[in-house]
Amino acid sequence: MNMAWDLLSRGQWALLLTIPPLIVLLYFLKLRREPLEVPSTYLWSRTIEDMHVNSIWQRLRRNLLLFLQLLLLLLAILACLNPNWRGTTLEDDRAIFLIDNSASSMATDMGRSRLDEAKRLAKDLINSELSSGDKGMIIAFSDGDGARTIQSYTDNKRTLIRKLDTIEPTHRRTSLKQALSFAAGLANPNRSSFGDSQDVNTAAAKPASLFILSDGRVAETPNFSLGNLKPTYVKLGTKEANNVGITAFQATKNPEKPDQLQVFAGIRNYSGIDQKVSIELFRDDKMIDASEIDLGANAEGGREFSLGQIDSGTLRLEIEANDDFDIDDRAYAILDTTQRTNILIVTQGNVFLSSAFTTERMTKYADVKITTPDFLEGEQYLKDAADGTYDLVIFDECAPAKKSLMPLSNTVFFGALPPIETENDPAAAEVVPIETDWTPTERVAGPSIIDTDKSHPIMQFVNVNNILIGESYVLDPPKGATELIDTDLGPVAAIATRDSVQDLVIGFALLGRDEDGSEYYNTTWVRNDPSYPVFIQNVLNYLGGISESEDVAIYRPGQLIELRLDTASKELQMTAPDGKKSTVGRGRTGAFAFTNTDKVGIYELTDSASPEDKHRVAVNLFDEVESDIIPVEELAFDENVKIASGNALQRTRRETWKWLVMLVLVVLLAEWYIYNQRVYL
Repeated sequence: MNMAWDLLSRGQWALLLTIPPLIVLLYFLKLRREPLEVPSTYLWSRTIEDMHVNSIWQRLRRNLLLFLQLLLLLLAILACLNPNWRGTTLEDDRAIFLIDNSASSMATDMGRSRLDEAKRLAKDLINSELSSGDKGMIIAFSDGDGARTIQSYTDNKRTLIRKLDTIEPTHRRTSLKQALSFAAGLANPNRSSFGDSQDVNTAAAKPASLFILSDGRVAETPNFSLGNLKPTYVKLGTKEANNVGITAFQATKNPEKPDQLQVFAGIRNYSGIDQKVSIELFRDDKMIDASEIDLGANAEGGREFSLGQIDSGTLRLEIEANDDFDIDDRAYAILDTTQRTNILIVTQGNVFLSSAFTTERMTKYADVKITTPDFLEGEQYLKDAADGTYDLVIFDECAPAKKSLMPLSNTVFFGALPPIETENDPAAAEVVPIETDWTPTERVAGPSIIDTDKSHPIMQFVNVNNILIGESYVLDPPKGATELIDTDLGPVAAIATRDSVQDLVIGFALLGRDEDGSEYYNTTWVRNDPSYPVFIQNVLNYLGGISESEDVAIYRPGQLIELRLDTASKELQMTAPDGKKSTVGRGRTGAFAFTNTDKVGIYELTDSASPEDKHRVAVNLFDEVESDIIPVEELAFDENVKIASGNALQRTRRETWKWLVMLVLVVLLAEWYIYNQRVYL
């Protein structure tokens, strides 16, 4: 509380403060009586009492008017002092509260979880900063898909506080961009449609105060224009926060002993103190090995476990350390070799393709069907293409007749182009391709490779700079495609997204054919060039989903998971680690896809047609941004906009002199009433 001492000078304050004692002294004074002659017999009874009238002071008696006058003077002095307290206030009559419910919000370095502390602070802000008529909104955010509006604008404080309690924690990573977009869109609405043909007017665009309650551990800096939003960063967490977390958990076959399994665990100490960490490895809830590791401050280490032959089961790794964050103290892996990849190869008899997919190693991971281009005209292909039966379809110098016959699968084209849309105008002599089409081009002879995109997974460790090409299409891919191989005449390999699948186009064929049907090499790539099998393996890994690791079923919270299962059911029941159940439906591509994986742990999918068949998915944190729980001091929205913790709070002085003046008036009225009505204590 602050006092306005500088309103009066010292002399004036001294004069003012002498008034209360003078009032009290007046009540001590006796009245000096005038001499008056009266009959003596009448006055004898008061003789003794009158003997004291000549003295100055008398004993103070209880007098209600005295107390009221002192109270009146005290209130007047307080009003002049103008007592007040400092707090925050809204610049505008709207407030948006962004509540961080990502994985790091479960850190307990503040005595409680950061999410619980965020709720408490938000409640205090709602009670103290929202005046009558002010409106508030609540948005919870984690990653891009995890941002959601908990409560739209309302001036009901009770509703806002009640909705705060409904926010549940997730184990997703933190991303501000989507939450800021929500805030900007809901803070400045124009018109909105609610599913019918009529637009409904919403609140007009208006500035709003934005309170971001978070530890600031965001995955990436949101390049976002705040516009009319006036942000306040309310930092959650302490600099003394400690954490040790699992950063990696891999199970692979031992290269020296293929019949054995090798497990590697990566662990990092994010705190500033040395830690002794206990490590325990479980298989199907039974501990099979244990170890200890000493980690220095901000150091990283690991442990390896050699296991026997294990074909299936669930592995769980647990660590025990003195830290404030336990979500990354557990990691899971599913050992299951029953899930296989379905591949269709359509070719006229290319031995280089067929031999690459019929090796003994390949048959362990994939079911490969090799057929001729005539298969594309049959009913079976139409059904398989519509159902997305295959994970990967390879077209060798052939293609479906029209775009609508393209399979709901990832595809690879060798020496051919994907069909373009022909339904635009069937009567037109020339079909004009649209933005999503591969524009038809002419073949060119002898293009020379000048560059490759080695950053793309398909081109990693692939060196094609020295290969020769006979004839090839120069590609004109759709907008947004990635060019993988470029030549002096233009790109000859590119990959583009089609709906939820991808199309890889290699403009040149592996084999050429003369008019008499005899084959010849169209490229030297397939003639003992080591980069060709590496390229095929990359294609299978990236587009076919094949991997020789046993931990292929590990995902991160919120990540899209697609499972292709051998079942006729349209829906599966999923049980989350916390026991919650939900339904997962089959998508257009034939895969069961879902993203509601908010918690770390094992997700189990059950087919009602065969309840004994259970499919499991492991979800792990493995996120250094979330595991490093020390809060940041400022949020950066771009290079020019940085919001320090708490610096955007608008300070105000809550004054009380008006209320004190009103009390003075009340006391005056009470004194007037008591004096006139002769009220005594």
